[in-house]
Amino acid sequence: MHPNPAAPVSGPRRLTIKQLVVGTFQILGRTWPFILASAAVYVLAVGALTLVLYLMMTAISNSFSSADSFDDMGSVMTTILTVLVVGWFVMIVVNGVLDAPWIGIVAVATDVTIRAARRPAAREVAGLIRRRFVPLATVFVIMLLVVGFLPIVAGLLLMNMPSVMLMSEGTLVLLGLLYIVVIVSIVIVMEFAPWAVLFEGKGVIAAFARSATLARKAVLQLIALHLIWAFVGAPLMMIGMELPSVLGGILLFAAGLFVAMCYLTCQGLVYADIRAVEQGHSLVLRFATPPIPVARAWAEVRELVGAGTPAAGAAPVAPRPAPSRPGPAPQVASAPGASPASPFARPWPGAAFRPAPGWPSPPSGWAPPANWRPDPAWPPAPVDWRFWE
Repeated sequence: MHPNPAAPVSGPRRLTIKQLVVGTFQILGRTWPFILASAAVYVLAVGALTLVLYLMMTAISNSFSSADSFDDMGSVMTTILTVLVVGWFVMIVVNGVLDAPWIGIVAVATDVTIRAARRPAAREVAGLIRRRFVPLATVFVIMLLVVGFLPIVAGLLLMNMPSVMLMSEGTLVLLGLLYIVVIVSIVIVMEFAPWAVLFEGKGVIAAFARSATLARKAVLQLIALHLIWAFVGAPLMMIGMELPSVLGGILLFAAGLFVAMCYLTCQGLVYADIRAVEQGHSLVLRFATPPIPVARAWAEVRELVGAGTPAAGAAPVAPRPAPSRPGPAPQVASAPGASPASPFARPWPGAAFRPAPGWPSPPSGWAPPANWRPDPAWPPAPVDWRFWE
């Protein structure tokens, strides 16, 4: 019996808003101790940087107050301007470098939880970030430089426009809204560049080009995420830092940090969803391990970083195999040449091989030779693991 040609053809589908929200909390329930620990380290590092900046500005202020003559005042002003520009640039670069491990950990933990249906292990997360740290940090620095210096460029352009003083309040408001739209659009275009660096092996320029392609497929989701961050997450963190009450400030800052965790995790879920549809299938969220209860959080953190014994009821982390790279492992008898159905045969030119969790990391560009099979001593790959990307 022939199928009805008028029947609709079922193809890959994107996740709905409800699935994105539920999936985000499902992933956070399995990764939050890991991500929260990395976020705490990031906050401490940024706090130390802020303290250094504060001390530097205090020293500049003292120099300014001690200037007596006009010549001294001019010299101090030149010094202040130079230090502010250089300090601003250095702060952006340092923040970009600090963003790389924190946001990278969120991205890798989210990806492992989705693709391997299990909790991430600290070794595999740190290993991927370490291998891709330079392009990842470069991408973050460029993103922060673009966002940080655009207000300065816009201010200089407005200062050199004599007609600005003659504009009405309504016109100035429209210009402000236009500026916000431009800034958000640029950020959205760059949004997926870190993900392209980590999971597609892209270089810096190629990552931004790939990000623009991916962002066009998720404009509404990314706009919604930015609105949540702009009107909920960022204000909570800013108010928390300024609140006189220490306890209230900590609680508000922690709430803003939680929104940031949700934002980044959902962003990674949107990325995985787009990649799944590109590869011809719908993303299905299935998790082999239960969420982590608060009472077992410290034990889970110790397990994730490789200290202590596994927490009760937690899935064991696959041991790291002895070989340092995939090589000519034991072969199986088969016809010459890899079978087209073999998951280890390169499906298209330029595809990158993705070793299963617990397998050795291959060198860049490595592809399994004909009839290659993994070493039987390595842990088995998850059922739905995709070996190529």
